[in-house]
Amino acid sequence: MPERRTSVLLVEDEILISKLIAEVLSESGFAVHAVEGGEEALRYLASGADVDVLFTDINLVGRMDGSILRERCARNAPNCRSSIIPGAIRPPRWRRRCRARSS
Repeated sequence: MPERRTSVLLVEDEILISKLIAEVLSESGFAVHAVEGGEEALRYLASGADVDVLFTDINLVGRMDGSILRERCARNAPNCRSSIIPGAIRPPRWRRRCRARSS
């Protein structure tokens, strides 16, 4: 029977960054499940998925950032370790202007 790989729940809303991180983690021997936001991550955890490590961006689209997600994950899966990707810290106004231009 093959040895169980450490499972990582990757939460990153930038698809190219998510794909790159998932590829590096997979090539390093981790089992990776990638989602785009905090709500989706919590649904995945609630489904009974066995997650060893939460790897999340701090700046997520939606109502939940990475630190809130980490707190909720700790309540729902106390044995799950977590790591937050700092990313670029951008003022909210700057983020809104960029999104408005791309729409």
